Amino acid sequence: MSGETKILTGEKVYELYRLLFSAMAEAETAQPQSRPDGEQHSSIKFYVEVETTDPPETTSYGFLVSNTQHYGFFGVYQSGYFTFSLSPLHSYADAYQGEEGLYEEVVSYFE
Repeated sequence: MSGETKILTGEKVYELYRLLFSAMAEAETAQPQSRPDGEQHSSIKFYVEVETTDPPETTSYGFLVSNTQHYGFFGVYQSGYFTFSLSPLHSYADAYQGEEGLYEEVVSYFE
């Protein structure tokens, strides 16, 4: 939101997670190319970060093993258009056209 990073914890996270997944279940699938560029939007990343990694930090193939477990990455636009990806590391995202007012509901969690 406006280039700011805000972190939520506790019950608010679960409420926001339920709101976005409910919106996804009720929304119509949209074309990814129809993303409303230039429109106000928020990016929301759900994750849990732990202290240590198990297995060690790299595998035998040299791939980095993260200590972060992602639970979804959303981009929510003012028009109700939003995207969902499993994590910010995935290049593919599903696109949906949700109800107007979704963006405002999401933003209210960060106020």
